[in-house]
Amino acid sequence: MRSEFPEPCHVILLEGVTRLAGYQDIAYAAAFLDRLSGVLDIETKQGGDGTVTAEAGRQLALRMSYEDVIRVAQLKSAGDRLGRIRDEVGAKDGEPVVVVDYLKPGIDELCSVLPAGLGRSLISLAERRGWRDRCNFGLHLKSTTVTGYLRLRILAGLWRWRRGTYRYSEEQVSIDAWLADVKATLALSQALAMEMVECARLIKGYGETHRRGSENFNAIREQVIAPVLNGTMGVEVATDAVANARAAALSDPEGTRLDNVLAEISQATMGKAAE
Repeated sequence: MRSEFPEPCHVILLEGVTRLAGYQDIAYAAAFLDRLSGVLDIETKQGGDGTVTAEAGRQLALRMSYEDVIRVAQLKSAGDRLGRIRDEVGAKDGEPVVVVDYLKPGIDELCSVLPAGLGRSLISLAERRGWRDRCNFGLHLKSTTVTGYLRLRILAGLWRWRRGTYRYSEEQVSIDAWLADVKATLALSQALAMEMVECARLIKGYGETHRRGSENFNAIREQVIAPVLNGTMGVEVATDAVANARAAALSDPEGTRLDNVLAEISQATMGKAAE
């Protein structure tokens, strides 16, 4: 990392490597750096100092450590978690503390840890039958009991098979598409590329939250990024449009405000084309 990336990248990339090695393994952390090297190559050709690469690294590390049930179990069974909770509630030495975690897994969460082919088939079936948003169930788990803690550790132990899961395969395709857009926009403008990098903030969480964020992200790609890449929208116009669309999506995850902003952008673009 220190030999191949410029100094402005070091702090963020070190955090990313550490996070991803803990999330999965060293090979996964190495893949993180490999992915970023392509961004750095283009930024260097554009005369950049690594600022775009550093920010891309921040968002890439977050995207590669996406939240699935395995990750949730890892965090909830972390060795220092109970100590932090005791400090937060002001528990005295020897005073018992009971932690009850409330989980609400659904079709998405269950399919996320299944083999890729099986998970994809079940998601498709759930979509056709209208089950995807209805099959959620509440689960209370006392993580301070032996049985509760062991259930979390069993789930966390599934990290060894994460690369073969449905969610992993979907996330890697999405990440590669986003990075391709980052590199394509970086060849046009560092400012536009930075806006594209920041769009990764829309994709977070799991279940319905993740789906809505992905839909908003794809809408921006289709209606702003695609036009600028095929030359039907100016770079400066696209830079402002991405910033406005992203702000609308973050302030209104349901997408209503984003729809309005994208409609305004489309009308403005068509008006200029007509002129």
